[in-house]
Amino acid sequence: MNSNDGKPNDLDPVRCDPTRPAEIAALDEPNVTVSEDTLTPSLESAPPIRPLTRWNRAMSAVAALKQVFRWLGVVVSAVAVVFALLSYYGFWSYIRGSDMLNALADRLDTSYAVNVSRQVRPVDPEWRPLIRIIKKYTRADLLKDKAPVVFARSQAITSAVTNAGEWTAPATPVMLMYREWPAPGTGDFIKGKDFVTIGTLGDIHDWIKKDESDFDFFWRTLIFGSLSLCIGFFLTLPDSGKR
Repeated sequence: MNSNDGKPNDLDPVRCDPTRPAEIAALDEPNVTVSEDTLTPSLESAPPIRPLTRWNRAMSAVAALKQVFRWLGVVVSAVAVVFALLSYYGFWSYIRGSDMLNALADRLDTSYAVNVSRQVRPVDPEWRPLIRIIKKYTRADLLKDKAPVVFARSQAITSAVTNAGEWTAPATPVMLMYREWPAPGTGDFIKGKDFVTIGTLGDIHDWIKKDESDFDFFWRTLIFGSLSLCIGFFLTLPDSGKR
């Protein structure tokens, strides 16, 4: 607002507003010329954008790597829980055939029960897991030029039967046959050519337990070792920051 005498009013609330930009306030002053450069800020006067330094790039990579180990640790932890649950409910014993091998060992412990199969052939479901543990744990020299066709137990060294059940001596030998047996009229079986004594009945029980224990130990060691590695890298790597 202007006074009646044509002079600017110093008490004008608009002109006295402290929040008005200096460039706009200068327009109200008499005999003041404002250039275009005053109203338009120069790009040359703006502060330069600092480029991303090598240190910042390195710390960004470290932060990304740290997140990778963090989520790997989460995944491995979940795998450990799933593995433990599957072990608890017998999934691995079923998949690997340990249940069948334990049932076979119980049948081999009998000497008086009738209609009990104490032989295993390649067509039987127990064959593959049985051959696996034999090759893994036996100290006998298996034949290289022939494939076994029958697994059998020899006649019990000592056995007994009571009201509580049957018992067969753990020292009873077990064998792999490399030709069909029994085969009456085909001649004698020659040790080292037609059959190999691979161990004893007690060895079969021990091998089954050892196979289960080795499987569990290997995978638990691998899983928890990987988890420890992820946690170690996650804690060792520095937090991201600027120098």
